[in-house]
Amino acid sequence: MKLIRRDDGSEHALEEGMVFGRSPQCQATVSDSSISRRHAQVELRDGQWWMVDLGSSNGSARNGRKENAFPLQPGDLVTLGAVAFDVQGKAPAATAPLADSDPIEVAPEPPKPVADVAEKERARIRAELRNQKRSAGLGDLDQLSFSMKLGVFAVAVLVLIGVYYGVQFLGNMISPP
Repeated sequence: MKLIRRDDGSEHALEEGMVFGRSPQCQATVSDSSISRRHAQVELRDGQWWMVDLGSSNGSARNGRKENAFPLQPGDLVTLGAVAFDVQGKAPAATAPLADSDPIEVAPEPPKPVADVAEKERARIRAELRNQKRSAGLGDLDQLSFSMKLGVFAVAVLVLIGVYYGVQFLGNMISPP
C-alpha cells in the first residue's frame, strides 16, 4: 500500500515503523507548517497497516474523522495536519497460518460507494481544513501568525537588552570605575 499526497502527487510506500513529519530524520518528510516534526508513524498490526499519531499539534484524521490511531484501507482519505493523502494499493495479506480444519472461503468485500459520498466528504474536509484554528500557545513558531512572531521577537529583544544593562549594572557595582 502507499499514500499519495493530493497537492503534489508524491508517493510514500508504507513500511513498518515509517514516520511522517517535517524533520529530515523522518522516513517520509512532509514540508508543511501544519505537520509536526514527528507527526505520525505507520505500524503493521496483525497484517493490517495502521497510522498512529505521535502527539502532533494538528492531529491526524481518516476520512475526515480525527483519531489517534486508525487502520488504513484502500480508498481512505488520510489527513496529517492540513495535508491530504489518498490510500492506494492492496491491503497486506494476513500471515497467520490456518488451523487444521477445512479452509474457510471468504466472499470478497463489495466495493465501497465512492462517487458522490466520497466527493461530498472530501469537500467537507477541505472546508474544515481551510477554517482550521491555529494551535494555542507558542509551540511551533512556524504555526504562529506574523503579528505573533513579531511580538515574540520584540519580547526577546527586550529581554536581551535587559540582560545587557543588568550585567553592566552588576559589573559597575562590583568594581566601580
